[in-house]
Amino acid sequence: MKNHFACHATAALALAALTVPAALMAEDLGLIRPKARPLAETAATPEPAPAAPGSEARDSAGASLFPRRPASLGGPSGAAVAPVPEPTALADTIGDEPASADPDQPMAEPAGITPPPAPQDEQVQVASLTTHIRPRARPEGLVLTPTEVAGGKCTDPAAVRDRDVARNMAAFAADPDLCITQEVFTEHGRQWHLVIVTNKGRKRGPVWAALHDNEDSAFDAGLYSVSRYGGSMVAVEAGEQRSFKGQDPNRNFGKSANITGPCLDMSPKPSPKFTQAISKHFNRRFPVMTMHSNDNGYAGNGGSGHISAARSSATMRGFMSTNPKRGLSDEDNAILTAGLNPYESEAKAQRLVQHFSPLGINVIYEHVRPQKNDCSFSFHTLLNKMGDYYNIEVEHGRVEAQKAILDALMNYIGARPLY
Repeated sequence: MKNHFACHATAALALAALTVPAALMAEDLGLIRPKARPLAETAATPEPAPAAPGSEARDSAGASLFPRRPASLGGPSGAAVAPVPEPTALADTIGDEPASADPDQPMAEPAGITPPPAPQDEQVQVASLTTHIRPRARPEGLVLTPTEVAGGKCTDPAAVRDRDVARNMAAFAADPDLCITQEVFTEHGRQWHLVIVTNKGRKRGPVWAALHDNEDSAFDAGLYSVSRYGGSMVAVEAGEQRSFKGQDPNRNFGKSANITGPCLDMSPKPSPKFTQAISKHFNRRFPVMTMHSNDNGYAGNGGSGHISAARSSATMRGFMSTNPKRGLSDEDNAILTAGLNPYESEAKAQRLVQHFSPLGINVIYEHVRPQKNDCSFSFHTLLNKMGDYYNIEVEHGRVEAQKAILDALMNYIGARPLY
């Protein structure tokens, strides 16, 4: 009987860590992410300091799905992870031929998702707009059980050679529906390695791409989304580097020489196998979505980053929140969307700004023009009519801000949480 109650207590601790992430700037953001009823009283989490350059892995390591590692999973929060064993050899899983005879044939228009109408009053309270973002936690007595995989097997996380997976071993231990598969293929002499995480319990959910392997918070927030909202995430494994063998993965999209002609940061080109390997994971039920992080501040204004909601250019137009929230509304944190027309002609982008600005969330609009193609995933998505595009950008290591924006975006597009 004693062991029976101990097991329930252990499960409760793991679920509490999964469903109630550490509060992001608790005093200022409590309205945006109302906490589920705690299983036990805990001390308030202090506001995290901005990540120092090169320290993202350290800051994000203990802040994936588990802000505080449950005692039952072993080791203190943020404890070093044991080295991951070498995996068995993986055969190429993508064929030599492009996915279709005409790889640049535009895809059919998506059904699209109709966002909620813009708020009539910009002073509306944040709480009233986000009441349903974070429903109550799973019941204390609920036990997570794995869902059977049809037609395939999941890879043991401990056998995956990926530091992002190793850092999140507690998450995989607590949610047995998180299933890892891997794809390896070679193109232009580069052997690409993709790690795909799918929720076996709800496969038909949002899909995310994490294209830069040095952006730890992107992987951690993507994993959080797969557990909470279902769907999947496809992540590029590049040895914790932004580029792989001289190629930025987010400048490597395009299936024909014609469409990749203007791209200055893609070599060799085109890359039909890489493009298809990433694109095939997305569907028409949800927008195309990615996660990224960047350095603090804008390089042209004393900072070192290249993305800022506080600036605009010929391609990017930033919109700082009209109701800023400390930590969340930093210029480096934003939802980036894209369109084929100038912002003034994109009603959907305007509604996005009107909706998120009162919530303390910045927005950046990217104007996609074929002649300015940079072979990024946003350009590829719009030029091939794959659907709406959203990218959640945050400063390196700000995983809690990324998850807060993610919850708000999921509420906006109508993605219902599992817990």
